[in-house]
Amino acid sequence: MVRFGQYEVRPEQNVLVQARRTRGLGTAKSSLELGLPLNGKVNVLMQFAKTPTASDLQRLEAAGVALSGYVGGNAYYAQVEPGKRPVDFRDLGAVSVMTMRPEWKLATPLVAGEIPDWARRGHEDVAVTMHWFGNVSVSYVRSYAAARGWAIGEVSEVLQAMVLTLPADAVKSLAAEPWVQHVALVDPPQELLNYGGRVLGAAMPATQSLALGGRGLMGKGVRIGLGTAT
Repeated sequence: MVRFGQYEVRPEQNVLVQARRTRGLGTAKSSLELGLPLNGKVNVLMQFAKTPTASDLQRLEAAGVALSGYVGGNAYYAQVEPGKRPVDFRDLGAVSVMTMRPEWKLATPLVAGEIPDWARRGHEDVAVTMHWFGNVSVSYVRSYAAARGWAIGEVSEVLQAMVLTLPADAVKSLAAEPWVQHVALVDPPQELLNYGGRVLGAAMPATQSLALGGRGLMGKGVRIGLGTAT
């Protein structure tokens, strides 16, 4: 089982099924059933019978398979050479090789069309963070967005992420692009006064006045230290 947002997906166990169908028919011919290539690679979802070992990874690499993100259930995002069929990966431990459906790439609010106010831009646009697969460059993604007149915000080439402002009705077509990995709403604005956190952390009694039964602790004279891992 693999979970993508609101979807619980059982990847089709198509490797062994296809192997049985093609048994005795010779070598499977080249196919586009896993999608059209982009820059010499096809993005797929690949599931294994068990977690690949170091030697398995070496065999996958030798076969032109590059695993990227792990998504649970022994499944990974992967890039494979064009023209491959699921049956071609039967000797590499794979039990399922399939294309990603557009709706799996969308965060739940975008699937439901429930856009919060903080992600809306005007009457029809929405601000999203889009991640892309490694077989396209940041310049390719910029050109794609610019050609459609979408506003480009923050960009991280390392994280392969870009903030875009685009019409809400264009989000699903963006997710349908084979080089797009995930589309989510932009992060909500940070709140200075975290009232809910104060309640959950039992900080309310500490900061209430003595007259109201609190401890009247306002932070005066208290020194704190902040550290980061970088």
